Amino acid sequence: MATCLSITELLSAQNCGEDLIAGISKLYMIAYQDLKALTGTPFPYSQATGGVISAIGLQTGKHFVEIGLLKDTTGLNVTGVFNENGTRYKTVDLAVTLQGITAENSAWVDNVSGQEIAVIVLDKSGVYYTAGLRGNLKMNGYTGGLGTAPSDDKGFKLTFQSNDAFGIKLLAQDGADDAIAPIA
Repeated sequence: MATCLSITELLSAQNCGEDLIAGISKLYMIAYQDLKALTGTPFPYSQATGGVISAIGLQTGKHFVEIGLLKDTTGLNVTGVFNENGTRYKTVDLAVTLQGITAENSAWVDNVSGQEIAVIVLDKSGVYYTAGLRGNLKMNGYTGGLGTAPSDDKGFKLTFQSNDAFGIKLLAQDGADDAIAPIA
């Protein structure tokens, strides 16, 4: 059972909304099997004070790779669920749009559809976040199409989801630098 903590103070309104631009500018992804547990923990990450992810363990020669995205089509969101029986978890939803029905995109969709993934995102404010470091972020569906009008999307829309206690975590810049190759 989780230990309940006293609530001691109100959270401040940080920056009064300045520099808090919604949206994702870059997405990096890795197969969960390409992560490795860090020394002293069963998990492939370590957390600094406050829960910020400070390092991500990678198998030798593996790294997060950048996924090409249509502008303003990718979203990473979390929802908390609290049940009356005392259980609670977070549902993470990742939506990704790949432009074009190409052989490369089709092969990528087939490859990622059967495995757990972890992601790093860079938001439009220049802050890194991560999800899937507990191993159950998986594709739960996709659609693909050519559209019906010139302004329609032509490509794949993929959705990924996980249910765990981890959710979305802030990733320290150093942790992002070490996990992404090459970093832009």
